[in-house]
Order: sequence, then structure tokens, then C-alpha cells
Amino acid sequence: MTDTISVSQLNNYISAVLEFDENLANISVTGELSNVKSHTSGHIYFTLKDEESRISGVIFRGQAYSLKFRPKDGMKVVVNGRISVYSKGGTYQIVANSITKAGEGNLYENYLRLMEDYRKMGYFDSEIKKPLPFFPEKIALVTSPTGAAVRDMISVISRRNTAVKMIVCPVKVQGVGAASEIGRMIDYINLHDIADLIITGRGGGSIEELWAFNEPEVIESVHNSRIPVISAVGHETDFTICDFTADVRAATPSVAAELAVFDLEDMRYTVSLKGEKLSSILLSKTEIPKRRISDIRETILPLRITKVLEKNMMNVDKLTLSMNDKIGRLLEGYKNRILMSKALIESSSVENTLKRGFWVLTDKSGNVSSGEKLTTGSKANFVTSGMEVSADITEIRKKYE
Repeated sequence: MTDTISVSQLNNYISAVLEFDENLANISVTGELSNVKSHTSGHIYFTLKDEESRISGVIFRGQAYSLKFRPKDGMKVVVNGRISVYSKGGTYQIVANSITKAGEGNLYENYLRLMEDYRKMGYFDSEIKKPLPFFPEKIALVTSPTGAAVRDMISVISRRNTAVKMIVCPVKVQGVGAASEIGRMIDYINLHDIADLIITGRGGGSIEELWAFNEPEVIESVHNSRIPVISAVGHETDFTICDFTADVRAATPSVAAELAVFDLEDMRYTVSLKGEKLSSILLSKTEIPKRRISDIRETILPLRITKVLEKNMMNVDKLTLSMNDKIGRLLEGYKNRILMSKALIESSSVENTLKRGFWVLTDKSGNVSSGEKLTTGSKANFVTSGMEVSADITEIRKKYE
């Protein structure tokens, strides 16, 4: 007679067979989601189906938190995971490690390939990253003008620092032509020196919706930008090639705004605290010398220094009187010399010389002339005090000693 087994033994055996099958330990299944239910524990239960069949599935809390979208009924997805048997119910299911939208698998492969290409070209090297300006006067926001991202950035920057000017540079952030618009806008800002800092990004989305920030047009413009760039694409779990190429990657647009500007009130408060601390240190450093000086002034000076000071003050008074007397005599001597020099200069002046009977020979223009220029038959002018005489030269006699 054949030995019998219990239901539990049968289900456990089936479970062992399925779970230890290498082909079922890591499998990707394409299908449509239905009966999606999110449990309060964080687990998500679902059914994966196609036109002819279906299988139950679950993605546990830890893996569910990393999903980039919220699973909904009717979605075409690829579920990667393993086959597991629920022994008590005699049913099997797929335990998901990840869930991606159908078609995202190829995009992710392209993403990994592009990441490796740009990494090899050195686009991600820390040595080429530019530091953010401490106090940017103008910040260019390269994003959609109607999305939540631009509103969040404007709100955060306005709250933190009212002195900063924001320039919204509108571009498409998904779809056809989005990458070209973003790249051209970054180039334009650099060409015309519009801002001190650039923030480019958008809110969260699927890999298709964020794909513009993986395109070469954006990557090249960010890499070549001489103006520092903050990349703020999606949520904290979203990563694009733009994030790695930019000088700084921010988890969200709001975080990018916080990184871009310091909080003015916090800075004022910090400076005030530093000032108070410095004043306290200086006060403590000077307090001991002040006490020592006070002790010296109250004890030693009255006893010893006062007499010395009084004696020196008397000597200073005597020296002052003697010095004043000497200075007075020196000044009087200088005054007499000046008066004598003045009288000598005045007596030697041309005017006084003419008054003493001397004549001066001049040319037609009234300039003093030399007698050597006189010729017979010419005219000569002579000037003396209060008189000018013109004469015809009839004879010239030279006088020799």
C-alpha cells in the first residue's frame, strides 16, 4: 500500500520545488495590473494578468518605497522577482523585487549605457566641479514656468533671502524637443551672462517623463557651462545623468533653492552670536590686565611714582622756561636778518637803481637791450625813473680801460 502524506507536506514539497528552481528565483514577467491594494503595513498586493491567465503578487514595504510611480489597475508593467508558495492556502505568487512600467526596461538599459559613456569621458569627475557662489545676486531657474517645481523654488528663495533676484527661464521639461530647449537655454544664459547661478530641473515622474535630462543636448550644455549649475530633477530617489554632470545635485527643487542661497535671518543671527562671543573673549582677555593696572595705580603709584612725577614736573617747568627764552632770542635774531635782507633787496631793485640816476637801454618792444647792438644812424630808447627818451645815434665811441 502506498504511503500517504498530509496536505501541509504536499504544499511544503511544492513550495520547495518552486522556490529552489533557479529559473523561478529571478524572473521578469510582463502583464497588466489589477486588484491593486496598498496595505497599512506598506506592502502592495496585486494581480498580474494577460489575455489568458493571471498570477497573484506582492511587493513588500522596503521595495515598495523605492518605486518611482504608484501602481494602479490597468497599468502595463514588468515585474521582476521570485516565485513563492503560500503553504497554508496552497497558492503560489510572485514576490516582486521591482516593478517598472512596460518599456522602461529599454530606457533603463540606455540610461546605464549613457552613464558609463559619460563617466569614461570624465563628465562626473569631482575635479571639474565648480563651487557655488556664496551670495548669488541673480539665479536663473531653467524649468517649466507652470509646474510645481518653479513655485517651490521661488517660494523657498524668497523666504530665505529677499536680496536675491530670480529669473524664470521657461522651457519644456518632457516630451519632444524638451532636451533641446533646456540645452539652448543654458547656453543662452552663459552667452549673455544672465545669472550667477543656474538651477535646472522639474518635479518627479517616470523614467520617460524625466528622460530629457538624460539627453546629450542637456548633458553637454551643463558640462560646458562656466556658470555653476544645480540639478534638481524629480524626487530624492530619482537620478538622471544631468544630476551627475552638474556641479551640485539636489534631491528636489526645494532643496536646490535651499542650497542656492543662505538664510539671511540665520546669517544675521550667526553674525550677532559671533560678535557677542568675540566681545566676551576680548573682555576676558583685558579684564586681568585692567585689574593689575588698577592695583598698581592704587598702591605703588601713590607711594613711589608720585614723588618722582612731581620732581620731573618741576624739572619740566624749568626746562620749558629756559627753552621759551632761547626760542624767543632765536626768533628775534631771525626777524632782524629778514628785515635787513628785505632792505638790501629793495635797494638793489631796478626801480630804486633808476631813481639813483641810472638809464636803461631798451629795444622797440621795451625789452632791455645790449649796447653792442647799437649802430650809427639807428634809434635808441633810454628809460629812467619816470622818463623815457628816444635818440638818433650819430656817433659811437668805444671806451677801453
